[in-house]
Amino acid sequence: MTTVHTIRISGFWTVTELRPGWVRYSRNFGQPRANDPTECPWLVLARVPGNGTVSVNGHLLANCIAGEPLEVRLTDLQPRNVVCFDLQTTINDPLGEVVVEIRK
Repeated sequence: MTTVHTIRISGFWTVTELRPGWVRYSRNFGQPRANDPTECPWLVLARVPGNGTVSVNGHLLANCIAGEPLEVRLTDLQPRNVVCFDLQTTINDPLGEVVVEIRK
């Protein structure tokens, strides 16, 4: 796969303690435009700070493993979307860089 375009999803994360030892990082983002029908968006996280899950618009996409990068294909995006990482970590341990890559 070739990366055609990268969209950074940085800043403006809402961080919520779900229960002791569990944190939700959530953020809104818009649907990326694809110029070619063979292009598809991927959510890429450089470093996951704790074990847990990632969901978009309330749909579970993948399990996350602490210290590992994450790449997951995005499907059924809407004009406005919400990504949530529910992780076993502390508020002081931030997400790594998060991007949406348009791949061909």
